[in-house]
Amino acid sequence: MGSIITDEKKLLVANAGLFKQRFNIEVRLQHEVMAIDRAAQALTVKNLQTGEVQQESYDALVLSPGADPSAAARN
Repeated sequence: MGSIITDEKKLLVANAGLFKQRFNIEVRLQHEVMAIDRAAQALTVKNLQTGEVQQESYDALVLSPGADPSAAARN
């Protein structure tokens, strides 16, 4: 179990730009992975803002479907 961070300066606010700059990780928000081809390391991805569907390759894949921070507080 984690602890409460009382010093605001110790908090890290991460955004897509920070992940790209610091870790060379491309973060895609508002995208839906429609299919995963693990053998080919390829995805079918839909941009939820434009509706565009495209194929993307990957080296490593991390899916982050989101979370409800208020749910953790209720537990």
